[in-house]
Amino acid sequence: MFWLKKIILLIFISILSSCKTSTSHLINDNRNFSSYDSSWIFFNLENKIEVKVVDHIKNDAHCGIVAVASVTFVIDEREEIFRVLNLCNLTDYKKDELIRLNPTDKPDFNVSLPYRVFLNPQTNKRERFELDKNTLKTTYAHIEKIPQ
Repeated sequence: MFWLKKIILLIFISILSSCKTSTSHLINDNRNFSSYDSSWIFFNLENKIEVKVVDHIKNDAHCGIVAVASVTFVIDEREEIFRVLNLCNLTDYKKDELIRLNPTDKPDFNVSLPYRVFLNPQTNKRERFELDKNTLKTTYAHIEKIPQ
């Protein structure tokens, strides 16, 4: 009986030790990840401005555990095109619609963005649209519809 208790105790200890969580496969990485393109040039709006929508990529997810933003390409009075990121925005905007941008700061947390690609028939690869690739100036703002 004594040997049986020792064997059961050894089996129990070996089972417990094998259940220990291994963290050797985890990488401790403190970098801040987001959907930003590394070539984007961020700037802050200083005042409210009215702009015209060139294109809009609607965000279809509510903010919650993950922060998400819509992406709107706009043109200002100087004919300059830039990208506007609007946190937690589910509104859809149409091409040539006039909107008002209210300045906000770039958040210091991760933000997920909607994106779009197309299958290039010549290269048979997925690629970003030209407007997405060529528009580097980017800002955060709260977008307001202007009553027509």
